[in-house]
Amino acid sequence: MSQEVYNLWSIVIQAVGAIISVGVGLVVLWYTVETKRLRLATDQQVKLLRIQGKAAATPFIIPGFRNWHMGGTAFLNAQSPVRFVKPTIQMSLLNATLAPAIDVHAVVRKDGHLYWPVTIRDAIASGERVDFAGELFGPLSIDTLKRTIAQEVGNLPEGIFSAIEEAEGDYLFSVFRNTNAEAFLTGRPLTFPSEGTGVDWPVAALYPSEPHL
Repeated sequence: MSQEVYNLWSIVIQAVGAIISVGVGLVVLWYTVETKRLRLATDQQVKLLRIQGKAAATPFIIPGFRNWHMGGTAFLNAQSPVRFVKPTIQMSLLNATLAPAIDVHAVVRKDGHLYWPVTIRDAIASGERVDFAGELFGPLSIDTLKRTIAQEVGNLPEGIFSAIEEAEGDYLFSVFRNTNAEAFLTGRPLTFPSEGTGVDWPVAALYPSEPHL
């Protein structure tokens, strides 16, 4: 074999080797990109499944206001026997989700004072609406409310009480837990006309601050 032919074959072999190396590199690059894409897709699917699982376990209670009577606890002379007449409320609690809600109760805020229903509903099933008419315990400070709730259903996250304090105006709140014992707060602003008829406003998820899933 002449030197020229040998050199030509060497060049061909080197070229083929280079092409193979480039091809292998492209395959590795494609594999890396495709693996990353599949991993991202898998992560998104896992996240979606988690969101769906959370949605299935997250109730959403809609409080509805019907009527309110202040009673004698907030505005009468401390020596008046009428001061023992407790405030009362007529309201409803609707579980608008497929998940059951437990430790369901309501908090009313009127003129900066907080009121707590004497009767507490242990659980509200999916789609169930509970009508409540009864006395309220109050007026309470936020600290007294914390202690009262802790005695009834255990401690709640501090964020719930912060949300109650930060909401502006008169409010009807609903505090509840899911089956994982996670606590939630919903509420709607209210007006209290002299005739005792409330005006319903949209219900908001106040704690956690992001929408319920």
